[in-house]
Amino acid sequence: MPPSEPPIRQERPPRAGRRRARAVLGTALALFLSLTGITLRATPAQANDHYSSITEASAANVDWMSRVPDGTSLSWLSVPGTHDSLALCGERDPKTGKCGGVATSIAQTQENHGFSAKTLTTQYRAGIRALDIRVRLDKGDEGLKFTVHHGSAHQYANFTDVLNVTRDFLRAEPGETVLLHLKAECDGGTFGCEDADGYRTDAWRTSGAYAKDAAAFDSDHFAVWGRQVAQDKNLIREQVARYRPDLLLVGLGFNDMGWFVSDGPGTLAGMKTFVDEARAAKPDVEFALANVPQRERIGGRDDLITKTDTYNRLLADAVPDWDTAASPVKLVDWRGAYDCAPASCPAAYDGLHPDARGEFQIAGAFADTLHEEFGLGTSALTVPAGVPARPGGTPAGVKAASADTGIVVTWNPVFGAFGYEVRSRPAGTTAWSTTRVTANRSDSTWVVDGQRMEYQVRADTGGSGGTWSGTVSATARPKTAAGPVGIVTRPTATGIDLAWGTPTGPHTDTIDRYGVIAYDRDTPGAFIETVGTRGKSLRFDGLKPGHRYTLAVQTWNGAGGGMPALGRPVVVGAGTPPAPTGLKVTSTDATTVRLDWTGSAAAAGYRVWVRNVTGGGPSTADEYVVEETSHGIAFLFPGVWNFEFCVTAVNGALESGKSSCVVAPRPAGS
Repeated sequence: MPPSEPPIRQERPPRAGRRRARAVLGTALALFLSLTGITLRATPAQANDHYSSITEASAANVDWMSRVPDGTSLSWLSVPGTHDSLALCGERDPKTGKCGGVATSIAQTQENHGFSAKTLTTQYRAGIRALDIRVRLDKGDEGLKFTVHHGSAHQYANFTDVLNVTRDFLRAEPGETVLLHLKAECDGGTFGCEDADGYRTDAWRTSGAYAKDAAAFDSDHFAVWGRQVAQDKNLIREQVARYRPDLLLVGLGFNDMGWFVSDGPGTLAGMKTFVDEARAAKPDVEFALANVPQRERIGGRDDLITKTDTYNRLLADAVPDWDTAASPVKLVDWRGAYDCAPASCPAAYDGLHPDARGEFQIAGAFADTLHEEFGLGTSALTVPAGVPARPGGTPAGVKAASADTGIVVTWNPVFGAFGYEVRSRPAGTTAWSTTRVTANRSDSTWVVDGQRMEYQVRADTGGSGGTWSGTVSATARPKTAAGPVGIVTRPTATGIDLAWGTPTGPHTDTIDRYGVIAYDRDTPGAFIETVGTRGKSLRFDGLKPGHRYTLAVQTWNGAGGGMPALGRPVVVGAGTPPAPTGLKVTSTDATTVRLDWTGSAAAAGYRVWVRNVTGGGPSTADEYVVEETSHGIAFLFPGVWNFEFCVTAVNGALESGKSSCVVAPRPAGS
């Protein structure tokens, strides 16, 4: 599943009868923060086997991850981390700024090397790469923010401080990666803390609400977007022990298989562990376990279809064996009730996530099991013929403003929206370019100084596109630097060698690194890969032989990443391509031609050469590389019949000789 696609949204059917139902649905608690990765082949750093102070760590630890070979899985590493990473103080004297008292002896877990998250810098330089950050939701004069806490003790830092310190470290050490676990600390317990007024329940954390006419019920739940069985099997025991539910409604498994966490049998094993862990906390807990829906086919992911069918078959066979008199386990046929399949998915607004009717179908699947297997309710749920539309609205408060990185567009959130569509265009043009975002903000980062852009926004309420907002505009005044000049690309057997010159122009005095970007044009849904370096050359290795890659180099300075500069595309593992053959020129009118030719698999692209045969002069071509085997050229004055055309094939810096050259025919009536 491509990264731009949000995890499946899974809705919980309403509780019926006396039972306290909790849904366990799919987001990961870990934030993965990384700028780039560099591999330097060397022996990993080593410190003492143990030390009593973090300041005793080896100086070599500051960049130890940069010496871990590419392709190393995190599961193969023992990543050093800290528990309650910023727990430094219990009581702080306002006059001296020092911590003391009994509360500090209880609350402090780390050496204090500075508040406002400055301690993290010392931890990072010592080699710590896994953080445990615990926060309280605070509502002060500055608005909502996360303040770092250990229980009731404020640690004199905000989550913004954590992000800033982490960003600065990763900019200084681009070969490193930080794993960050963010936890909501406040549960209102003894010696604990409470979130700000109005935020002391989980209701504010959701993007929706129950219908206004729904009867009040105990709505505790553990439903979070995007969760996997692999995650929740380790979390469910604590939840069951705390809330003591009678019945668990479980819709998990899609994201395990969709995100390559496990296959069908592996997902089933995870679900069995989930059931065992819940029973360990409450032996008589009951389960309504849903199978996994299919989704509309994704190119290159036919494995997901097979994995889903395999898991659903295995789950149906396993549920009767898991079922006991004390702790019943019953199957929910989500797959059968949800009108979604590889061929088409009318129940979803994007081929996966349910629209309003799809949510009724999911609720109906659970309701059928609750009624038929657990005797809840007087009848099963009937999906109405006329499904009420989702609440929506046109975004208000849309603003566009220049920023150091480009242009930032913001607007007021729309209740019930799954996300937003933002369309943009250079002022004075008519064609819009549309992107989708999940929050009420969009950043245009690849813009040039002085460019004025126009924007409109509309809410996405599940397939029912709303009304576009009015147009707002801003002129870009970025402080990022232009991309480097003179980019040279060369194929290797398993990668690409790149080199480039020094960028020139505004804001280049603060450049401290480059990002080399590669995109696999021959893999549907491929990710854009980026590797960072402080030098002006790099070997981008571990790519797929025979695949064509688009390449670019981006500068990074104090403001962030600038607009990338393109290098010639490359076919990995190929050499100099043969010259194109069969070049044909069609005159579409007196000043426009269309060129068509036969290329080769060794060519990453082509350059078109033009010569004015009447005016004389050489055949010339610019650095623009055509990716296909056809190309149109317009504005050929004094007429197309005065021009000769040839084509060369390129593979990075490797270039063929010219094809046979042809002169455009004179169109009739010219």
